[in-house]
Amino acid sequence: MPKGWIAAETHGAGKPATWRVEALEGAPAGKRVLRLAETKNSGSTFNLLLTEASYPADLDVEVKIHPDSGKEDQGGGVVWRAKGADDYYLARWNPLESNYRVYKVEAGKRTMLKSANVEADPSKWHEVKIEMKGKHIECFLDDVKRLECDDETFREGGKAGLWTKADAASSFDQFEVSWTRKK
Repeated sequence: MPKGWIAAETHGAGKPATWRVEALEGAPAGKRVLRLAETKNSGSTFNLLLTEASYPADLDVEVKIHPDSGKEDQGGGVVWRAKGADDYYLARWNPLESNYRVYKVEAGKRTMLKSANVEADPSKWHEVKIEMKGKHIECFLDDVKRLECDDETFREGGKAGLWTKADAASSFDQFEVSWTRKK
């Protein structure tokens, strides 16, 4: 487990997935990636890896993702403004369902805010990026804005992180959180 991160789960059975930094040829940023290396989860369990640090409410979060395996689910995404494992925003891409979606997870209940049909090659790396300012959310997949909506459920900053569902095991690279400092 990398330093500065906490493994968690939403709707889990108390067996958080195993996350590791591993060598991987062809990784976008070099030779090492952060991987969800093992999960025994299924159904509506969400695998999370959250930062210990908290970030401002208005921010950009991005990551490159490669779906490695999963029969029930694949892909994954990013979370932000997270209060913990049961309260956060989520943008995720699922190649099995050919879609990209943005959700809020409040008190453990996931509610879809927007969805777009997206065909993207699961054998390649893809970039998931969100920009949130105030209540406005913009979600990009491979530099194309796919989703846009407003929501005021979580108004304050919080943790950021990575997300997969059920048996989806993915590799993540170039995770970045950025924001403009107020003067």
